[in-house]
Amino acid sequence: MIDTLKLWPITVTHPRTMETVSFLGQGKTVLEAVTDGAKNCSEAFRPDQSGAAHKPGEKGGPTRVAVKQPDGTVVFKSMREFEADPKPAQPEGETLEFA
Repeated sequence: MIDTLKLWPITVTHPRTMETVSFLGQGKTVLEAVTDGAKNCSEAFRPDQSGAAHKPGEKGGPTRVAVKQPDGTVVFKSMREFEADPKPAQPEGETLEFA
């Protein structure tokens, strides 16, 4: 077996929303590649030294990834937004009747 780094394409599907993200990871093994790719998806985009909390996709803010939704549309989210569980549906207000 050749002991060289490989560039692995990786696709992850959220188990509840069925949204997917795809990224490249580099490593000798799949585990190394997944770790490398996920780390890169979560790093700050061009970090600066100000210490300010920036929005995703802005300089100094978390990297945003292209998220493919089940209907095929693509939106950009931070990894934290992608990983989050969907908000539960709000129950409709109950009508109480008094005699």
